[in-house]
Amino acid sequence: MDPGERCKLTKVKERLLAAFAPDPLTAFREFKARRLRDGETPDAFLAELRRLALLASRVPDKILASAFIDGLPERVQEMMRSGTLVENFSLDELLARARAMLATGPPSSSVGPEPAAAASLTASAPENSSTDWRCYACGGVNHFARECPTRRRTRGTTVSRPRGRNRGPGRSSPKARQMSGNV
Repeated sequence: MDPGERCKLTKVKERLLAAFAPDPLTAFREFKARRLRDGETPDAFLAELRRLALLASRVPDKILASAFIDGLPERVQEMMRSGTLVENFSLDELLARARAMLATGPPSSSVGPEPAAAASLTASAPENSSTDWRCYACGGVNHFARECPTRRRTRGTTVSRPRGRNRGPGRSSPKARQMSGNV
């Protein structure tokens, strides 16, 4: 490298990347396997994905957005994909949504085993993880019975059940039996 090129930051950066950066195929493999690590911010995760995309010969933004969402924890992926078309959002909007969802939700570790071990685990792992919330009304995932969309639709036709424990026929409290005259 001649002395004139040493003063130019872009030339130095190009030379260092050419000498030490992974080849495009390796960078693309890392790009595909990259997941949000425990304690890592969505901003740092997206910055690392962008770096790997640049090294992998400029991956398009649509694929970068898809890899960003796929690298997030399962519950956040489902929330981001539900309700709206993800394709309509820019990377900055997706980043803002991910930040908000990760800030409000319960912490979950997305750090897993090495990619080779993860591939064998995904084949044998059950579909539902223990971090998914299950609705007792419809059996759906990631909502509670009080927020159930199915239950809301049919609420007008449902029969209300008595509130409280053991308040069915023949199981009323002593005070209730006294008041009704069944003592």
